Amino acid sequence: MWEQDGISQRKLSELAGTREPTTVRAIRSLENGKLITRKRDPLDARKFNIQLTAKSRRLRAKLMPYVIEVNAQAALGISKTDLKITCKVLKQMHNNLK
Repeated sequence: MWEQDGISQRKLSELAGTREPTTVRAIRSLENGKLITRKRDPLDARKFNIQLTAKSRRLRAKLMPYVIEVNAQAALGISKTDLKITCKVLKQMHNNLK
């Protein structure tokens, strides 16, 4: 959501690779934690758009160093070429299963 704030619940499900009921539960939890808000889409009242709150935007600076650290740890001893190939293959496998 830090990359695409204000997207629909459906789009969020697609990006996360989850089913909509799972996404709805996660959204409710985030909403209860005051991390997101849900607003009706002005062009389509059937849709809700999800927006980050100031609280969740502030978390990015705190959490991103951990994301970078975990990714670096996971990639130890793997060449950039191999990582690139692995990501390409995994994306294709994911697309094949959609």
